[in-house]
Amino acid sequence: MKYPFTNEGFVQLQKQLQQLDDQALSAEAAKIRADFSQWLLTHFELSRRQESFLAQINPSAISLYSAETAFAVENRLIVRLDKEKDKDEQGKIIWNVSSLKAQAGIDHFEATGTLTFYIRYTEV
Repeated sequence: MKYPFTNEGFVQLQKQLQQLDDQALSAEAAKIRADFSQWLLTHFELSRRQESFLAQINPSAISLYSAETAFAVENRLIVRLDKEKDKDEQGKIIWNVSSLKAQAGIDHFEATGTLTFYIRYTEV
């Protein structure tokens, strides 16, 4: 099922992912790590302009977004989207804010935090 690429659509996908068992959730995280852009295309309804923008995002940014999103999803942490409504003929900027943390020891692992993606539009 594809969700609208809106704040509400992001919440709906998050709810669906939270219902998966651990094995299925790990498989989903592996898909995110393997190809973040394709994972977005699979789960969200994107316009041609959004698809084009996604294809042009710097690979280093995609790598970071992929790793953090996969970590959050696999550990059942919250991933949020804070996106303005699309505006025609505007530039776009995306950034993330993460408080993700991992604490590990012998026979102990704890993941905490949240990940938020912000999308804003600027004058071209």
